[in-house]
Amino acid sequence: MSYPPTIVITVMIASLVSAPIFMLIIGSFIASRHVDEDEKAAPEFGTVNVITRANYSPVEIRDPLIEMEKEILQVHGIQDVIMSFGGSGGLGSRSSPDTVGSFNLQLMPYNKRVKAEEIFQDIRTRVADISGLDVQIPAQEDSQPAGKAINIRVEGTVYGDISPTVAKLRDFIENDLGDTIDVEDGHPAPNID
Repeated sequence: MSYPPTIVITVMIASLVSAPIFMLIIGSFIASRHVDEDEKAAPEFGTVNVITRANYSPVEIRDPLIEMEKEILQVHGIQDVIMSFGGSGGLGSRSSPDTVGSFNLQLMPYNKRVKAEEIFQDIRTRVADISGLDVQIPAQEDSQPAGKAINIRVEGTVYGDISPTVAKLRDFIENDLGDTIDVEDGHPAPNID
């Protein structure tokens, strides 16, 4: 059986034209199902630990925590906030012994908000002027807090010898090391033993 050359040429041209179209259709289908790597790694939750070096009663700490909650609720990208009193931290976090409260955050879906780092920085900026309180926002990995990147323990038998060393270390980490946030130390506050 022989085919006229025009039929063979027509079939080959049709194949050459349809193959790129078919590839575009398959490619667009695959691309529409692709999830951005940033979206997969983006945390869905966050914890804001509220730290103080003072000895507040629950009544004294309530108003500043409510003020802090109002500021946090104004940050774009936060869906829900749950406030807790006391040093329990949130979502399994290891909080400082000086923690007086925490806010567990649920962030909006990734496509409706800015990156989590920007949300957390906005929180730090908004609450920086609340007197007597500091915030720590632990790093998040797979929706669970990852803890501190640097942990240093200074031990000795004479407190007077340790205190200047801790002060020098803290000063170096806060000011000279670069890109450090939420620095804390566990030595007792003045006049509190």
